Amino acid sequence: MTLTADVVDCPERRHGMGDVPAKEFHPRFLIADDHQMFAEALRAYLEKTYTVVGVSLDGRAMVDDAVRLRPDVIIADVGMPSLNGLDAAQRVKAQVPTVRFIFLTMKDDRILPPPLLS
Repeated sequence: MTLTADVVDCPERRHGMGDVPAKEFHPRFLIADDHQMFAEALRAYLEKTYTVVGVSLDGRAMVDDAVRLRPDVIIADVGMPSLNGLDAAQRVKAQVPTVRFIFLTMKDDRILPPPLLS
């Protein structure tokens, strides 16, 4: 998996960092997945290159953690308990408008609700 800075670059998050070139910007990730073994494996993989600020094991924890930790990118499982990843993402976006999302799912359905694509 390779993420380039220009894909997940969030210039709004650079306050106080001066004029930082995109290639030097290192996004901060939050992982949200109810499968702890997968979430920790993804964390270990990403931490080789990126900063992972936390792992949330359900949708409500994802909202709380995102508001508290202010990640640049959230990698979220669509089907989590207590609050699914899509609904949790809408709540996070209302409070942390600069955050970007990468959604994961084990479902074969490739259709996401239109509001999430904007």
